Amino acid sequence: MIRALCLLLLGSACAQVKPTIKAQPFDLGGVRASVREFPGASICDAEPRFLIDELASVNGLLRHVVQTLPSADAELTDGAIALVEESVERLPVLLASHEKSLSSLQRCAFAASGAWPGLIARGRELMNETRARLEAAPGQLQAAKQARVLEAWRRERLSQQVAATRACAPKKGAVVSFAWTEGATTTWLFCDGAQVTRVAGQAPVLERPLPELSRGRPVKDAAYLSAVERYPTASVFPPPQEEVLSVW
Repeated sequence: MIRALCLLLLGSACAQVKPTIKAQPFDLGGVRASVREFPGASICDAEPRFLIDELASVNGLLRHVVQTLPSADAELTDGAIALVEESVERLPVLLASHEKSLSSLQRCAFAASGAWPGLIARGRELMNETRARLEAAPGQLQAAKQARVLEAWRRERLSQQVAATRACAPKKGAVVSFAWTEGATTTWLFCDGAQVTRVAGQAPVLERPLPELSRGRPVKDAAYLSAVERYPTASVFPPPQEEVLSVW
């Protein structure tokens, strides 16, 4: 519509009129950048003074991401999880746009001198570092999820263990107060303070109670092991769901 009106009023002079490409704000983690999408080689028609500021702002945002996102071998804190999730969701689009802009600059005469070569080289370096962080992010998020599920499970297990121990009546003999399975290990606690642990595929290991906790005649080892074998499997506090903690 605008082009048709222009041709009607001014004729061929309108051939030099180019559409205005507006910069769009991109905010991540409190850092803002300005981004423009340039079709074809139109980036070379942009005002270099404005363009270099915009591309430098994207470099600055990526530098902030590299400095803020945890490294591949780091555990995610609660505060970092939200930033990592947002980065995984939104940064690929920004990286693709920045990559396109830096590649298109190779056609521009002004980009071969001044601060441009350094800005372009730094931009590519920051994009590579950012992509490396994003590649590690899914594994970090899964590990963080597993850690929080396991932490909640352990709190619940300890709560039930304490309640079961308090409910122990002053009985003689090998009486199991509480049992649980975590990973490949099952543990049975006894009212007199004894404990039996068994790793899957291995023989059970008995830790006898302290002498001051024993009541009356010492209980034979076989009694504890027999109590473990008789203890109902359904009464053992189960481990976290395998689909949640798939890697132990």
